[in-house]
Amino acid sequence: MSFKPSMIEYNQTLTSAAAKLGKHSSTYLAANYNCKNATIDVKVDLKSLVSLSIFYIFLLWHWQLSASLSFSGKFSPSTRTIASLKLVVSVNKVVIMSMYLLFSLLQLKISYFHEHVTLATSILLNQSPAIMLSASIGTPKIALSVEAKYKTESCSASYNASISLANPKSNASIILANQGDLLKASYVYRFNQPKEISVGAEIHRRFSKKESTFTVGGSCSVDHLTTLKMKLNNYGKLETLLSHKIRPKSCLSISGEVDLKALDRIPRIGLAVALML
Repeated sequence: MSFKPSMIEYNQTLTSAAAKLGKHSSTYLAANYNCKNATIDVKVDLKSLVSLSIFYIFLLWHWQLSASLSFSGKFSPSTRTIASLKLVVSVNKVVIMSMYLLFSLLQLKISYFHEHVTLATSILLNQSPAIMLSASIGTPKIALSVEAKYKTESCSASYNASISLANPKSNASIILANQGDLLKASYVYRFNQPKEISVGAEIHRRFSKKESTFTVGGSCSVDHLTTLKMKLNNYGKLETLLSHKIRPKSCLSISGEVDLKALDRIPRIGLAVALML
């Protein structure tokens, strides 16, 4: 009778670093362990600051320790689970004046990813825990998402919800935010011939103030380097933006804003240059 041990492929990595700049010092330690479809990460970071003031005759000592443990596993081709636990401890101490402050934060995050479903939750484990939950379900053509947050200290809850529709030529979305007080709805349609032209409309409704804002706009590709955008709302505010690519990663932009209901005011004109080597 013979036994053959099972061969399990795994990789492990350990990295560390330390740096000191003046009164600041930092130490970093990280470990990574891979086994089949699972990954475990451990990170520890320590930062400290020591400051001495002769005028006030006191010594300020501050250090912060953060440690995190995360797990990531892919148990099937279409699912993935991620869990992480983070601890942050911060200490401020003033010698001679006898002041001492300790602050700690413990946070737990759990995420689940499927081909058409995503779930995520985050919990702050302190004296007044806060629970955050988000979920989304959908396909490339339609998606529905919900976010909720509950504070145990004030026993208050907030939530956001949205639905979006997409196809190759148009996009539409409806967002309900601020506990149902703010409603946003938008629609964009794209024309690909003869040039890339997009037109859209957006409406904001704040129920508590009974205010509504309606905006229409569009964009047009003048050529492969220049794009013109424009939008107008129901308050008579007209905004335009002309962007021109100088280089593949550099852009020159000219913007303008005018109030059609107050033409006696001087229009606003802006110029911006973004350069990237």
